Amino acid sequence: YYPNSSQSYGGFTYTVKFGEESAEVGFEFAADLSTTVSSLYKMGNDSGPMLSFDTNNDFMHYFATPSSSLYQGYGGDFEFMLLEVESDHVKMMGRRSGNTIMMYPLEESSESYLEKVVAMSDNYIISGAKGTVGGQSVDIAFDYSYQQASVTVGEEDPTTVAFMFSGTGMSFYKPVTVGDVELSEFTIDPETEIMSVVGTSYTLAGYHPEGWRPISEFDGDFWLIYERESIEDMDYDSVAVKLTPAADKQSVAMSGLNDNYDINFTYSLSTGSLSLYYQTLDTMSDGSTVRLCGGALNVNGYFSYTWTTRVLWTLSWNGDETNPEYCFEGQYSLSPQSITTTVNSFVLCCWTSSGSRGTYPTADSGWRFFDSSYALWNVYSLKKM
Repeated sequence: YYPNSSQSYGGFTYTVKFGEESAEVGFEFAADLSTTVSSLYKMGNDSGPMLSFDTNNDFMHYFATPSSSLYQGYGGDFEFMLLEVESDHVKMMGRRSGNTIMMYPLEESSESYLEKVVAMSDNYIISGAKGTVGGQSVDIAFDYSYQQASVTVGEEDPTTVAFMFSGTGMSFYKPVTVGDVELSEFTIDPETEIMSVVGTSYTLAGYHPEGWRPISEFDGDFWLIYERESIEDMDYDSVAVKLTPAADKQSVAMSGLNDNYDINFTYSLSTGSLSLYYQTLDTMSDGSTVRLCGGALNVNGYFSYTWTTRVLWTLSWNGDETNPEYCFEGQYSLSPQSITTTVNSFVLCCWTSSGSRGTYPTADSGWRFFDSSYALWNVYSLKKM
């Protein structure tokens, strides 16, 4: 199932067990994969036969239900035009998206199959795969946030195509042609990270970029080192913090600077690294919000700060498996007193309930770092304990 007319979110797996009037729907996003949601369905005719899930179903309508931030939802479908009906497949077209949607007979339980899909998406987290197909080099780079694959064949420009995981591997929304071979469906061995092109003898070898780290490495107790300008600077401060990856494996929360809030890093599966953005931390009793900004403290002691939505820091690994340390690399520049400096400090600032920028949280508010400081100067690294 591919929502959105441009397949910009990738593809997802549903299971459907049809009764005479109702259908039991399973979904790979279910918290409990044994859970199904039942609702009515009907067959109709609208310029051809149409399958419609026309009563509320939290699973089937997940991508179609609007919200305050997405007034059209994710552009998903719950009405499907039937294009082709065979014993081994049903080919449909989403009435809203125009996307091709395929159904195949399921020869095992819904729970069993969905477990395989989720296990494949959890365990196969390479950044890309390379190999030779039909005498031409092929390099596939994966964006897991939106389930898009960028396929480069030889010296040609990359082709971007949506993908989804299956119980045995992954498939592309539409094939990418390499000579006489179509790259469309792959079986995957997560342990060897080998992708085999279904129907051929060709294989692609998975790879990670230099410095790639699994999200499990960002789980546990760390020292946050600050007031340090370089590796040669031995006069610095540190504080014990705890990192906790989110269940969706897309972010990591850091606690320990204040009991009222965590600071959230964004995790990239494809690069295996953490990034830090400006963020709203929490709301105080007067309705104002406390936000984390990026600050730049220059050599003369002057500073400024920013609430840009661009990335502020990325964290780079020191390459040491035994004593891993992740250094903050500033990605945004400011110019306090006309001296250009990349962001190097955490700064807390308040926004009023009306949305106006205020000042720093007061010392007696209980919202500062360690309840005393509105800034951490020269944040340097996270070092695993």
